[in-house]
Amino acid sequence: MKKIIKLLFLLLLILSTNAYALGIEEVLYKEVHNKEELQEVRNLPYIKEILIKDANIEDLSVLNDLKGLEKVNVFYSKVNFSKLNNSNIKEVNIISSYVINDDLSSLSNSNIKKLDLDGSYITSIYSLKNVISLEELSLNSISNLRSLDIVTYLPNLKILNFKGSEDLIDGNVFNYIKNNNIIGRNYDSSKYMYLNGTKYEDELNKIIHSLNLDNLSNIEKIRKITLYVTSHIEYDEKCGVDNICTDELEFNTVAKALSGKGICYDYALLTNRLLNRAGIKSYLVGGYTPKGLAHEWLNIYLDGKWYGLDPTWIDTFVGVEKTLKNTGKSRFFMIDLEKDNSFYKDHLEDVLPSKIVEPNAVIKDEIIVDNNDIYDYVYMIFVIILGIFLIAIVYKSIRNIYKKNRKNKRKKRRLK
Repeated sequence: MKKIIKLLFLLLLILSTNAYALGIEEVLYKEVHNKEELQEVRNLPYIKEILIKDANIEDLSVLNDLKGLEKVNVFYSKVNFSKLNNSNIKEVNIISSYVINDDLSSLSNSNIKKLDLDGSYITSIYSLKNVISLEELSLNSISNLRSLDIVTYLPNLKILNFKGSEDLIDGNVFNYIKNNNIIGRNYDSSKYMYLNGTKYEDELNKIIHSLNLDNLSNIEKIRKITLYVTSHIEYDEKCGVDNICTDELEFNTVAKALSGKGICYDYALLTNRLLNRAGIKSYLVGGYTPKGLAHEWLNIYLDGKWYGLDPTWIDTFVGVEKTLKNTGKSRFFMIDLEKDNSFYKDHLEDVLPSKIVEPNAVIKDEIIVDNNDIYDYVYMIFVIILGIFLIAIVYKSIRNIYKKNRKNKRKKRRLK
């Protein structure tokens, strides 16, 4: 009887231990979809990882009290990071989302090692300037990023991904990558030779100049750029699908888009880059077709409305490929997404910019101040002040000696 009681006791102990372990496991990870669900995490003291998905969150300060939180994931959401202040966070993944005000400066208060911004709608990474703990930064497939210079202020950076932004690799960034032996998901030191981003930027600017867009309306600019892309890219099954292409084109997506052959991503990337240079607000959209094939196209914001544009299908879709060139119209060109639902019968998006971005927000130019220059100026001012001070002391000393000598001379005259 005693053996049976001991066995039952042992069984209950095992079950209770497992139940407790399962209970702890349930609160290690939490998925939230709105600010109300986010408020609930304050009651989960053991949480280590959180996923914010399909949400609009203006305030993340509720995460500041979670001492065990190490990983924050944001998918398909609009999030404001300005009030996040949790020093325990080590990894942040912001995928296909919108960072309000491009502000990630609060991450400088954490010990973050990895930041992934793949596919997100962000125009500037300037706010990362003081996030010096970063070791891995991923900036793949970002539509409207305008500079990579801030990476040179990240002293511990070991991994940098920038697919689709190779034209932003200027000499300063290139030297930093090379001198610090930085690598990426599809490159190492053996492919540093392909990091001549300035060359691609020059090519893009030459294309814009050759199109003579100055006196055209925005819709005419969009049409002319789209026609240029569809006339200069041929769909490439081998490199894009079978991955049979040269090292440079495999590594450098901008070079691939300019090479004369490409797949949907290359069509959309080149169109987007040119439209941005022409002052048009356009955004890459990732998704898939009704058959489940991955696909890329554009959403364009013009005169307060959102439009769909698919340069790949304008060029390759059977029966429509010459319509835009001949008539100026196509069911894949500048389709008003509020009035016409036909575009999204063929395009099943992961997330639309219209759901999360703020296209009317003022884009501020990055002003990168070299701290070394500031220190030089401060040092020069200090030296000048010190020099003036020393001159004053010397002058005062000489004056005192002069006065003393005169006094002694007068004294000697009196004695005579």
